[in-house]
Amino acid sequence: MESSKTIKEMKAIKNLLYIIVICLLLILLKPELLSMNLYQTQSSQKPHKQSLHKVNEPLPSIWSVELVKDTFERGKLEIVVEMCNNRIQEYPNDAYGYWYRAKAFKMLDENQKALFDLDKAELNIRIHCEKIF
Repeated sequence: MESSKTIKEMKAIKNLLYIIVICLLLILLKPELLSMNLYQTQSSQKPHKQSLHKVNEPLPSIWSVELVKDTFERGKLEIVVEMCNNRIQEYPNDAYGYWYRAKAFKMLDENQKALFDLDKAELNIRIHCEKIF
């Protein structure tokens, strides 16, 4: 009985360590590595200055972590969700798409959606790390 409990505790600690490592990777690695889009051209990485607040116009299909972060910091959470939806539709393995959408959902009190997206971000980071290591 004791050994079974010890094994379960060790597995829980192992999973916690995985989560800590994943969080550290999110903090430390560059956005280009986590986006799983390693083949971007130089022109697609330039900052985009286009206005996003025009009514009745679809959002441009651009993606820049800096642009999403800036939009999030300005409190335009619905726009962040839409930008992330577009990114995830085009690149389903993009950890940052799920990460920023989860942050926006959390701020919008959509906690279940936020947790789902955090799980997807974690899964995509694990897959990416397995490919690297």
